[in-house]
Amino acid sequence: MKTPLSMLLITSMLGISSNSWLFLWLMIEINTPMFSFMLSSTKENPKNPLNYFIIQSLTSLTMFIILISTMTKYPTTLSNKTLNISMHMIAFIKMGLMPTHNWMMNMMKSMKKTSLSTLMTVQKILPLKITSMITTSQIIQSILLMNLILSSITIMQTTKTNHLLLMSSIHNISWTTLNIQSLTKISTLFFTIYSLMTISLISNLSLTNKTSLNLPNKNSNINLIISIMAISGLPPMWGFMSKFMMIQSMYLSNTPTLTLLTLLNSSILMLSGYLKLCYNMMMTNTKMKTKIPKNSPWLLISNLISPSMIILI
Repeated sequence: MKTPLSMLLITSMLGISSNSWLFLWLMIEINTPMFSFMLSSTKENPKNPLNYFIIQSLTSLTMFIILISTMTKYPTTLSNKTLNISMHMIAFIKMGLMPTHNWMMNMMKSMKKTSLSTLMTVQKILPLKITSMITTSQIIQSILLMNLILSSITIMQTTKTNHLLLMSSIHNISWTTLNIQSLTKISTLFFTIYSLMTISLISNLSLTNKTSLNLPNKNSNINLIISIMAISGLPPMWGFMSKFMMIQSMYLSNTPTLTLLTLLNSSILMLSGYLKLCYNMMMTNTKMKTKIPKNSPWLLISNLISPSMIILI
């Protein structure tokens, strides 16, 4: 599994370091079979590698056709509004944003820790690069704001871990995509923090073997609860600090008030949903032992010291 994961990281880094559309497409083409091979090597659901490969290949083929036809007419840039929207939608499908998220939801039901962490983090990098290279129209901004609102509402109604992770992904990726062109450095930091929080949460969910967060579990631990609080945006943890920096930067760059209010309201809804999950976890089993697993103290430490590290940055 180490070789496919290494190739995924290499293709992602090479892709984001180039401004060539064809080179980016080539890295995506190499990346797709590598992740499919990674899924097949972990002996998970045999349908997952094929489903992933088909969806990614179809979107990549569409992307290639658009690039070839566009470069013939517009050699320097993708300036046509329709083509910009098409490229954004390709990236949204690849990342599993609403309303094209069902394929990812079905895959996540049977994925193991490493594959799931990779899908939620590393596999978002190249699609995000696509969105950073084209202008974000008002239509795309509206779609992203709807993703923020719907994911926040959904998180308040779910206790399934795969729903939790997917809605969290949609929420945070929407934040990143909204600002990745105008606030590239802040968006990159935001995505990095999201990735670390997601890996921490998935690791803790794996340690407790929980598929539903409102079911009693003797192995539930304080580390899992803190990971959920961190990704929820509860002050002063990772999620809060990253969103605070993003909102501050957007305000200074004269972002429309309606957009800022939508971001703030969706974050409050998301926080309420996560706190409800934490309450359910603690109250469904009043004798739950909140212990720190001996094999993962670094996860707890990283969640606790992160706010101080961000302030220093």
